[in-house]
Amino acid sequence: MQISADKIAWVLKGLSEVAHLNPFIGEPLVLLSQIYLNHGEPQRAKIASASALQRLYDTGFAWDGRRSWKAWVAMARMIHFRSSRLARGVPDLPRSADGHLHLPIVWKSTDVYGTGSVIFRVHREWCRHVRYSHIDATHLQSQIVIGIVTNRKMHQHVENVYNPFVVDQFQLLPEDQKKKMSLLYFSNEALHNLPTIVDVDQESSYFTAGARYLHGIRFMSSCWPHENLKWFVLLDDDAVASPQRLVAFFDMVQSRYGDPQNRSYLFGRRDSLKKNFDCSSIVFSESFCNLLIICRGSEFSFV
Repeated sequence: MQISADKIAWVLKGLSEVAHLNPFIGEPLVLLSQIYLNHGEPQRAKIASASALQRLYDTGFAWDGRRSWKAWVAMARMIHFRSSRLARGVPDLPRSADGHLHLPIVWKSTDVYGTGSVIFRVHREWCRHVRYSHIDATHLQSQIVIGIVTNRKMHQHVENVYNPFVVDQFQLLPEDQKKKMSLLYFSNEALHNLPTIVDVDQESSYFTAGARYLHGIRFMSSCWPHENLKWFVLLDDDAVASPQRLVAFFDMVQSRYGDPQNRSYLFGRRDSLKKNFDCSSIVFSESFCNLLIICRGSEFSFV
């Protein structure tokens, strides 16, 4: 059914007015972003869906009861995901012959954890019950996130030796580059005054370290906001990467091969003894993280 331009303009005006008069509800903004997306305005759709998500997360319930709160959140996230791709010039998700989107993931059992301006979307199947500590909006603005996988047995070493050393290396960066990079720890217990993604594993073994690596990758691909992210570096707590060399390397890759938000990169090294891909240090571009969102179960483990 064709809808006239006047009718669309009337609906847009009405939804915008409702969203303005009631600044606490997100559902009108979800519908507004949907119309923008369907009529070729991805940048406006991206902005409206982001505002809708913030309001939905703040309220925690559905004002419009025609859908559940989780359904409104899922709808807004999908609109934001698609509009962000289109706004960057990346192709939309593939469609079937009858025009339906191919959505390989069904969002189920989704919870939202967080307070204030920092909200993470966590899927139980991927990240289990994850909580975070000492993460603020400045971390979410980083273009380069260095993640360190550790555990509670190593916390004294990390707090007294590892983190001070890395922070000293950060100080060697120019001021404009310091704001583009941040540290993020993955552990089974919150580090003192350090940004930590905390999982529920009680063990501190090599087995759980491997699982924590996978959860860290899943978390960054599916839960961390991708507005500014360009690179995600994942390290062991006994490995250090020079911030200066990382910045120089990423600048070289982008200049030679293309923007990491549009091209998929995965960097690591081969373990000559184990004859496989060694995960003690691994680098993902933002575009590659986006690809991981659509991988399910065993598909993810084979990437």
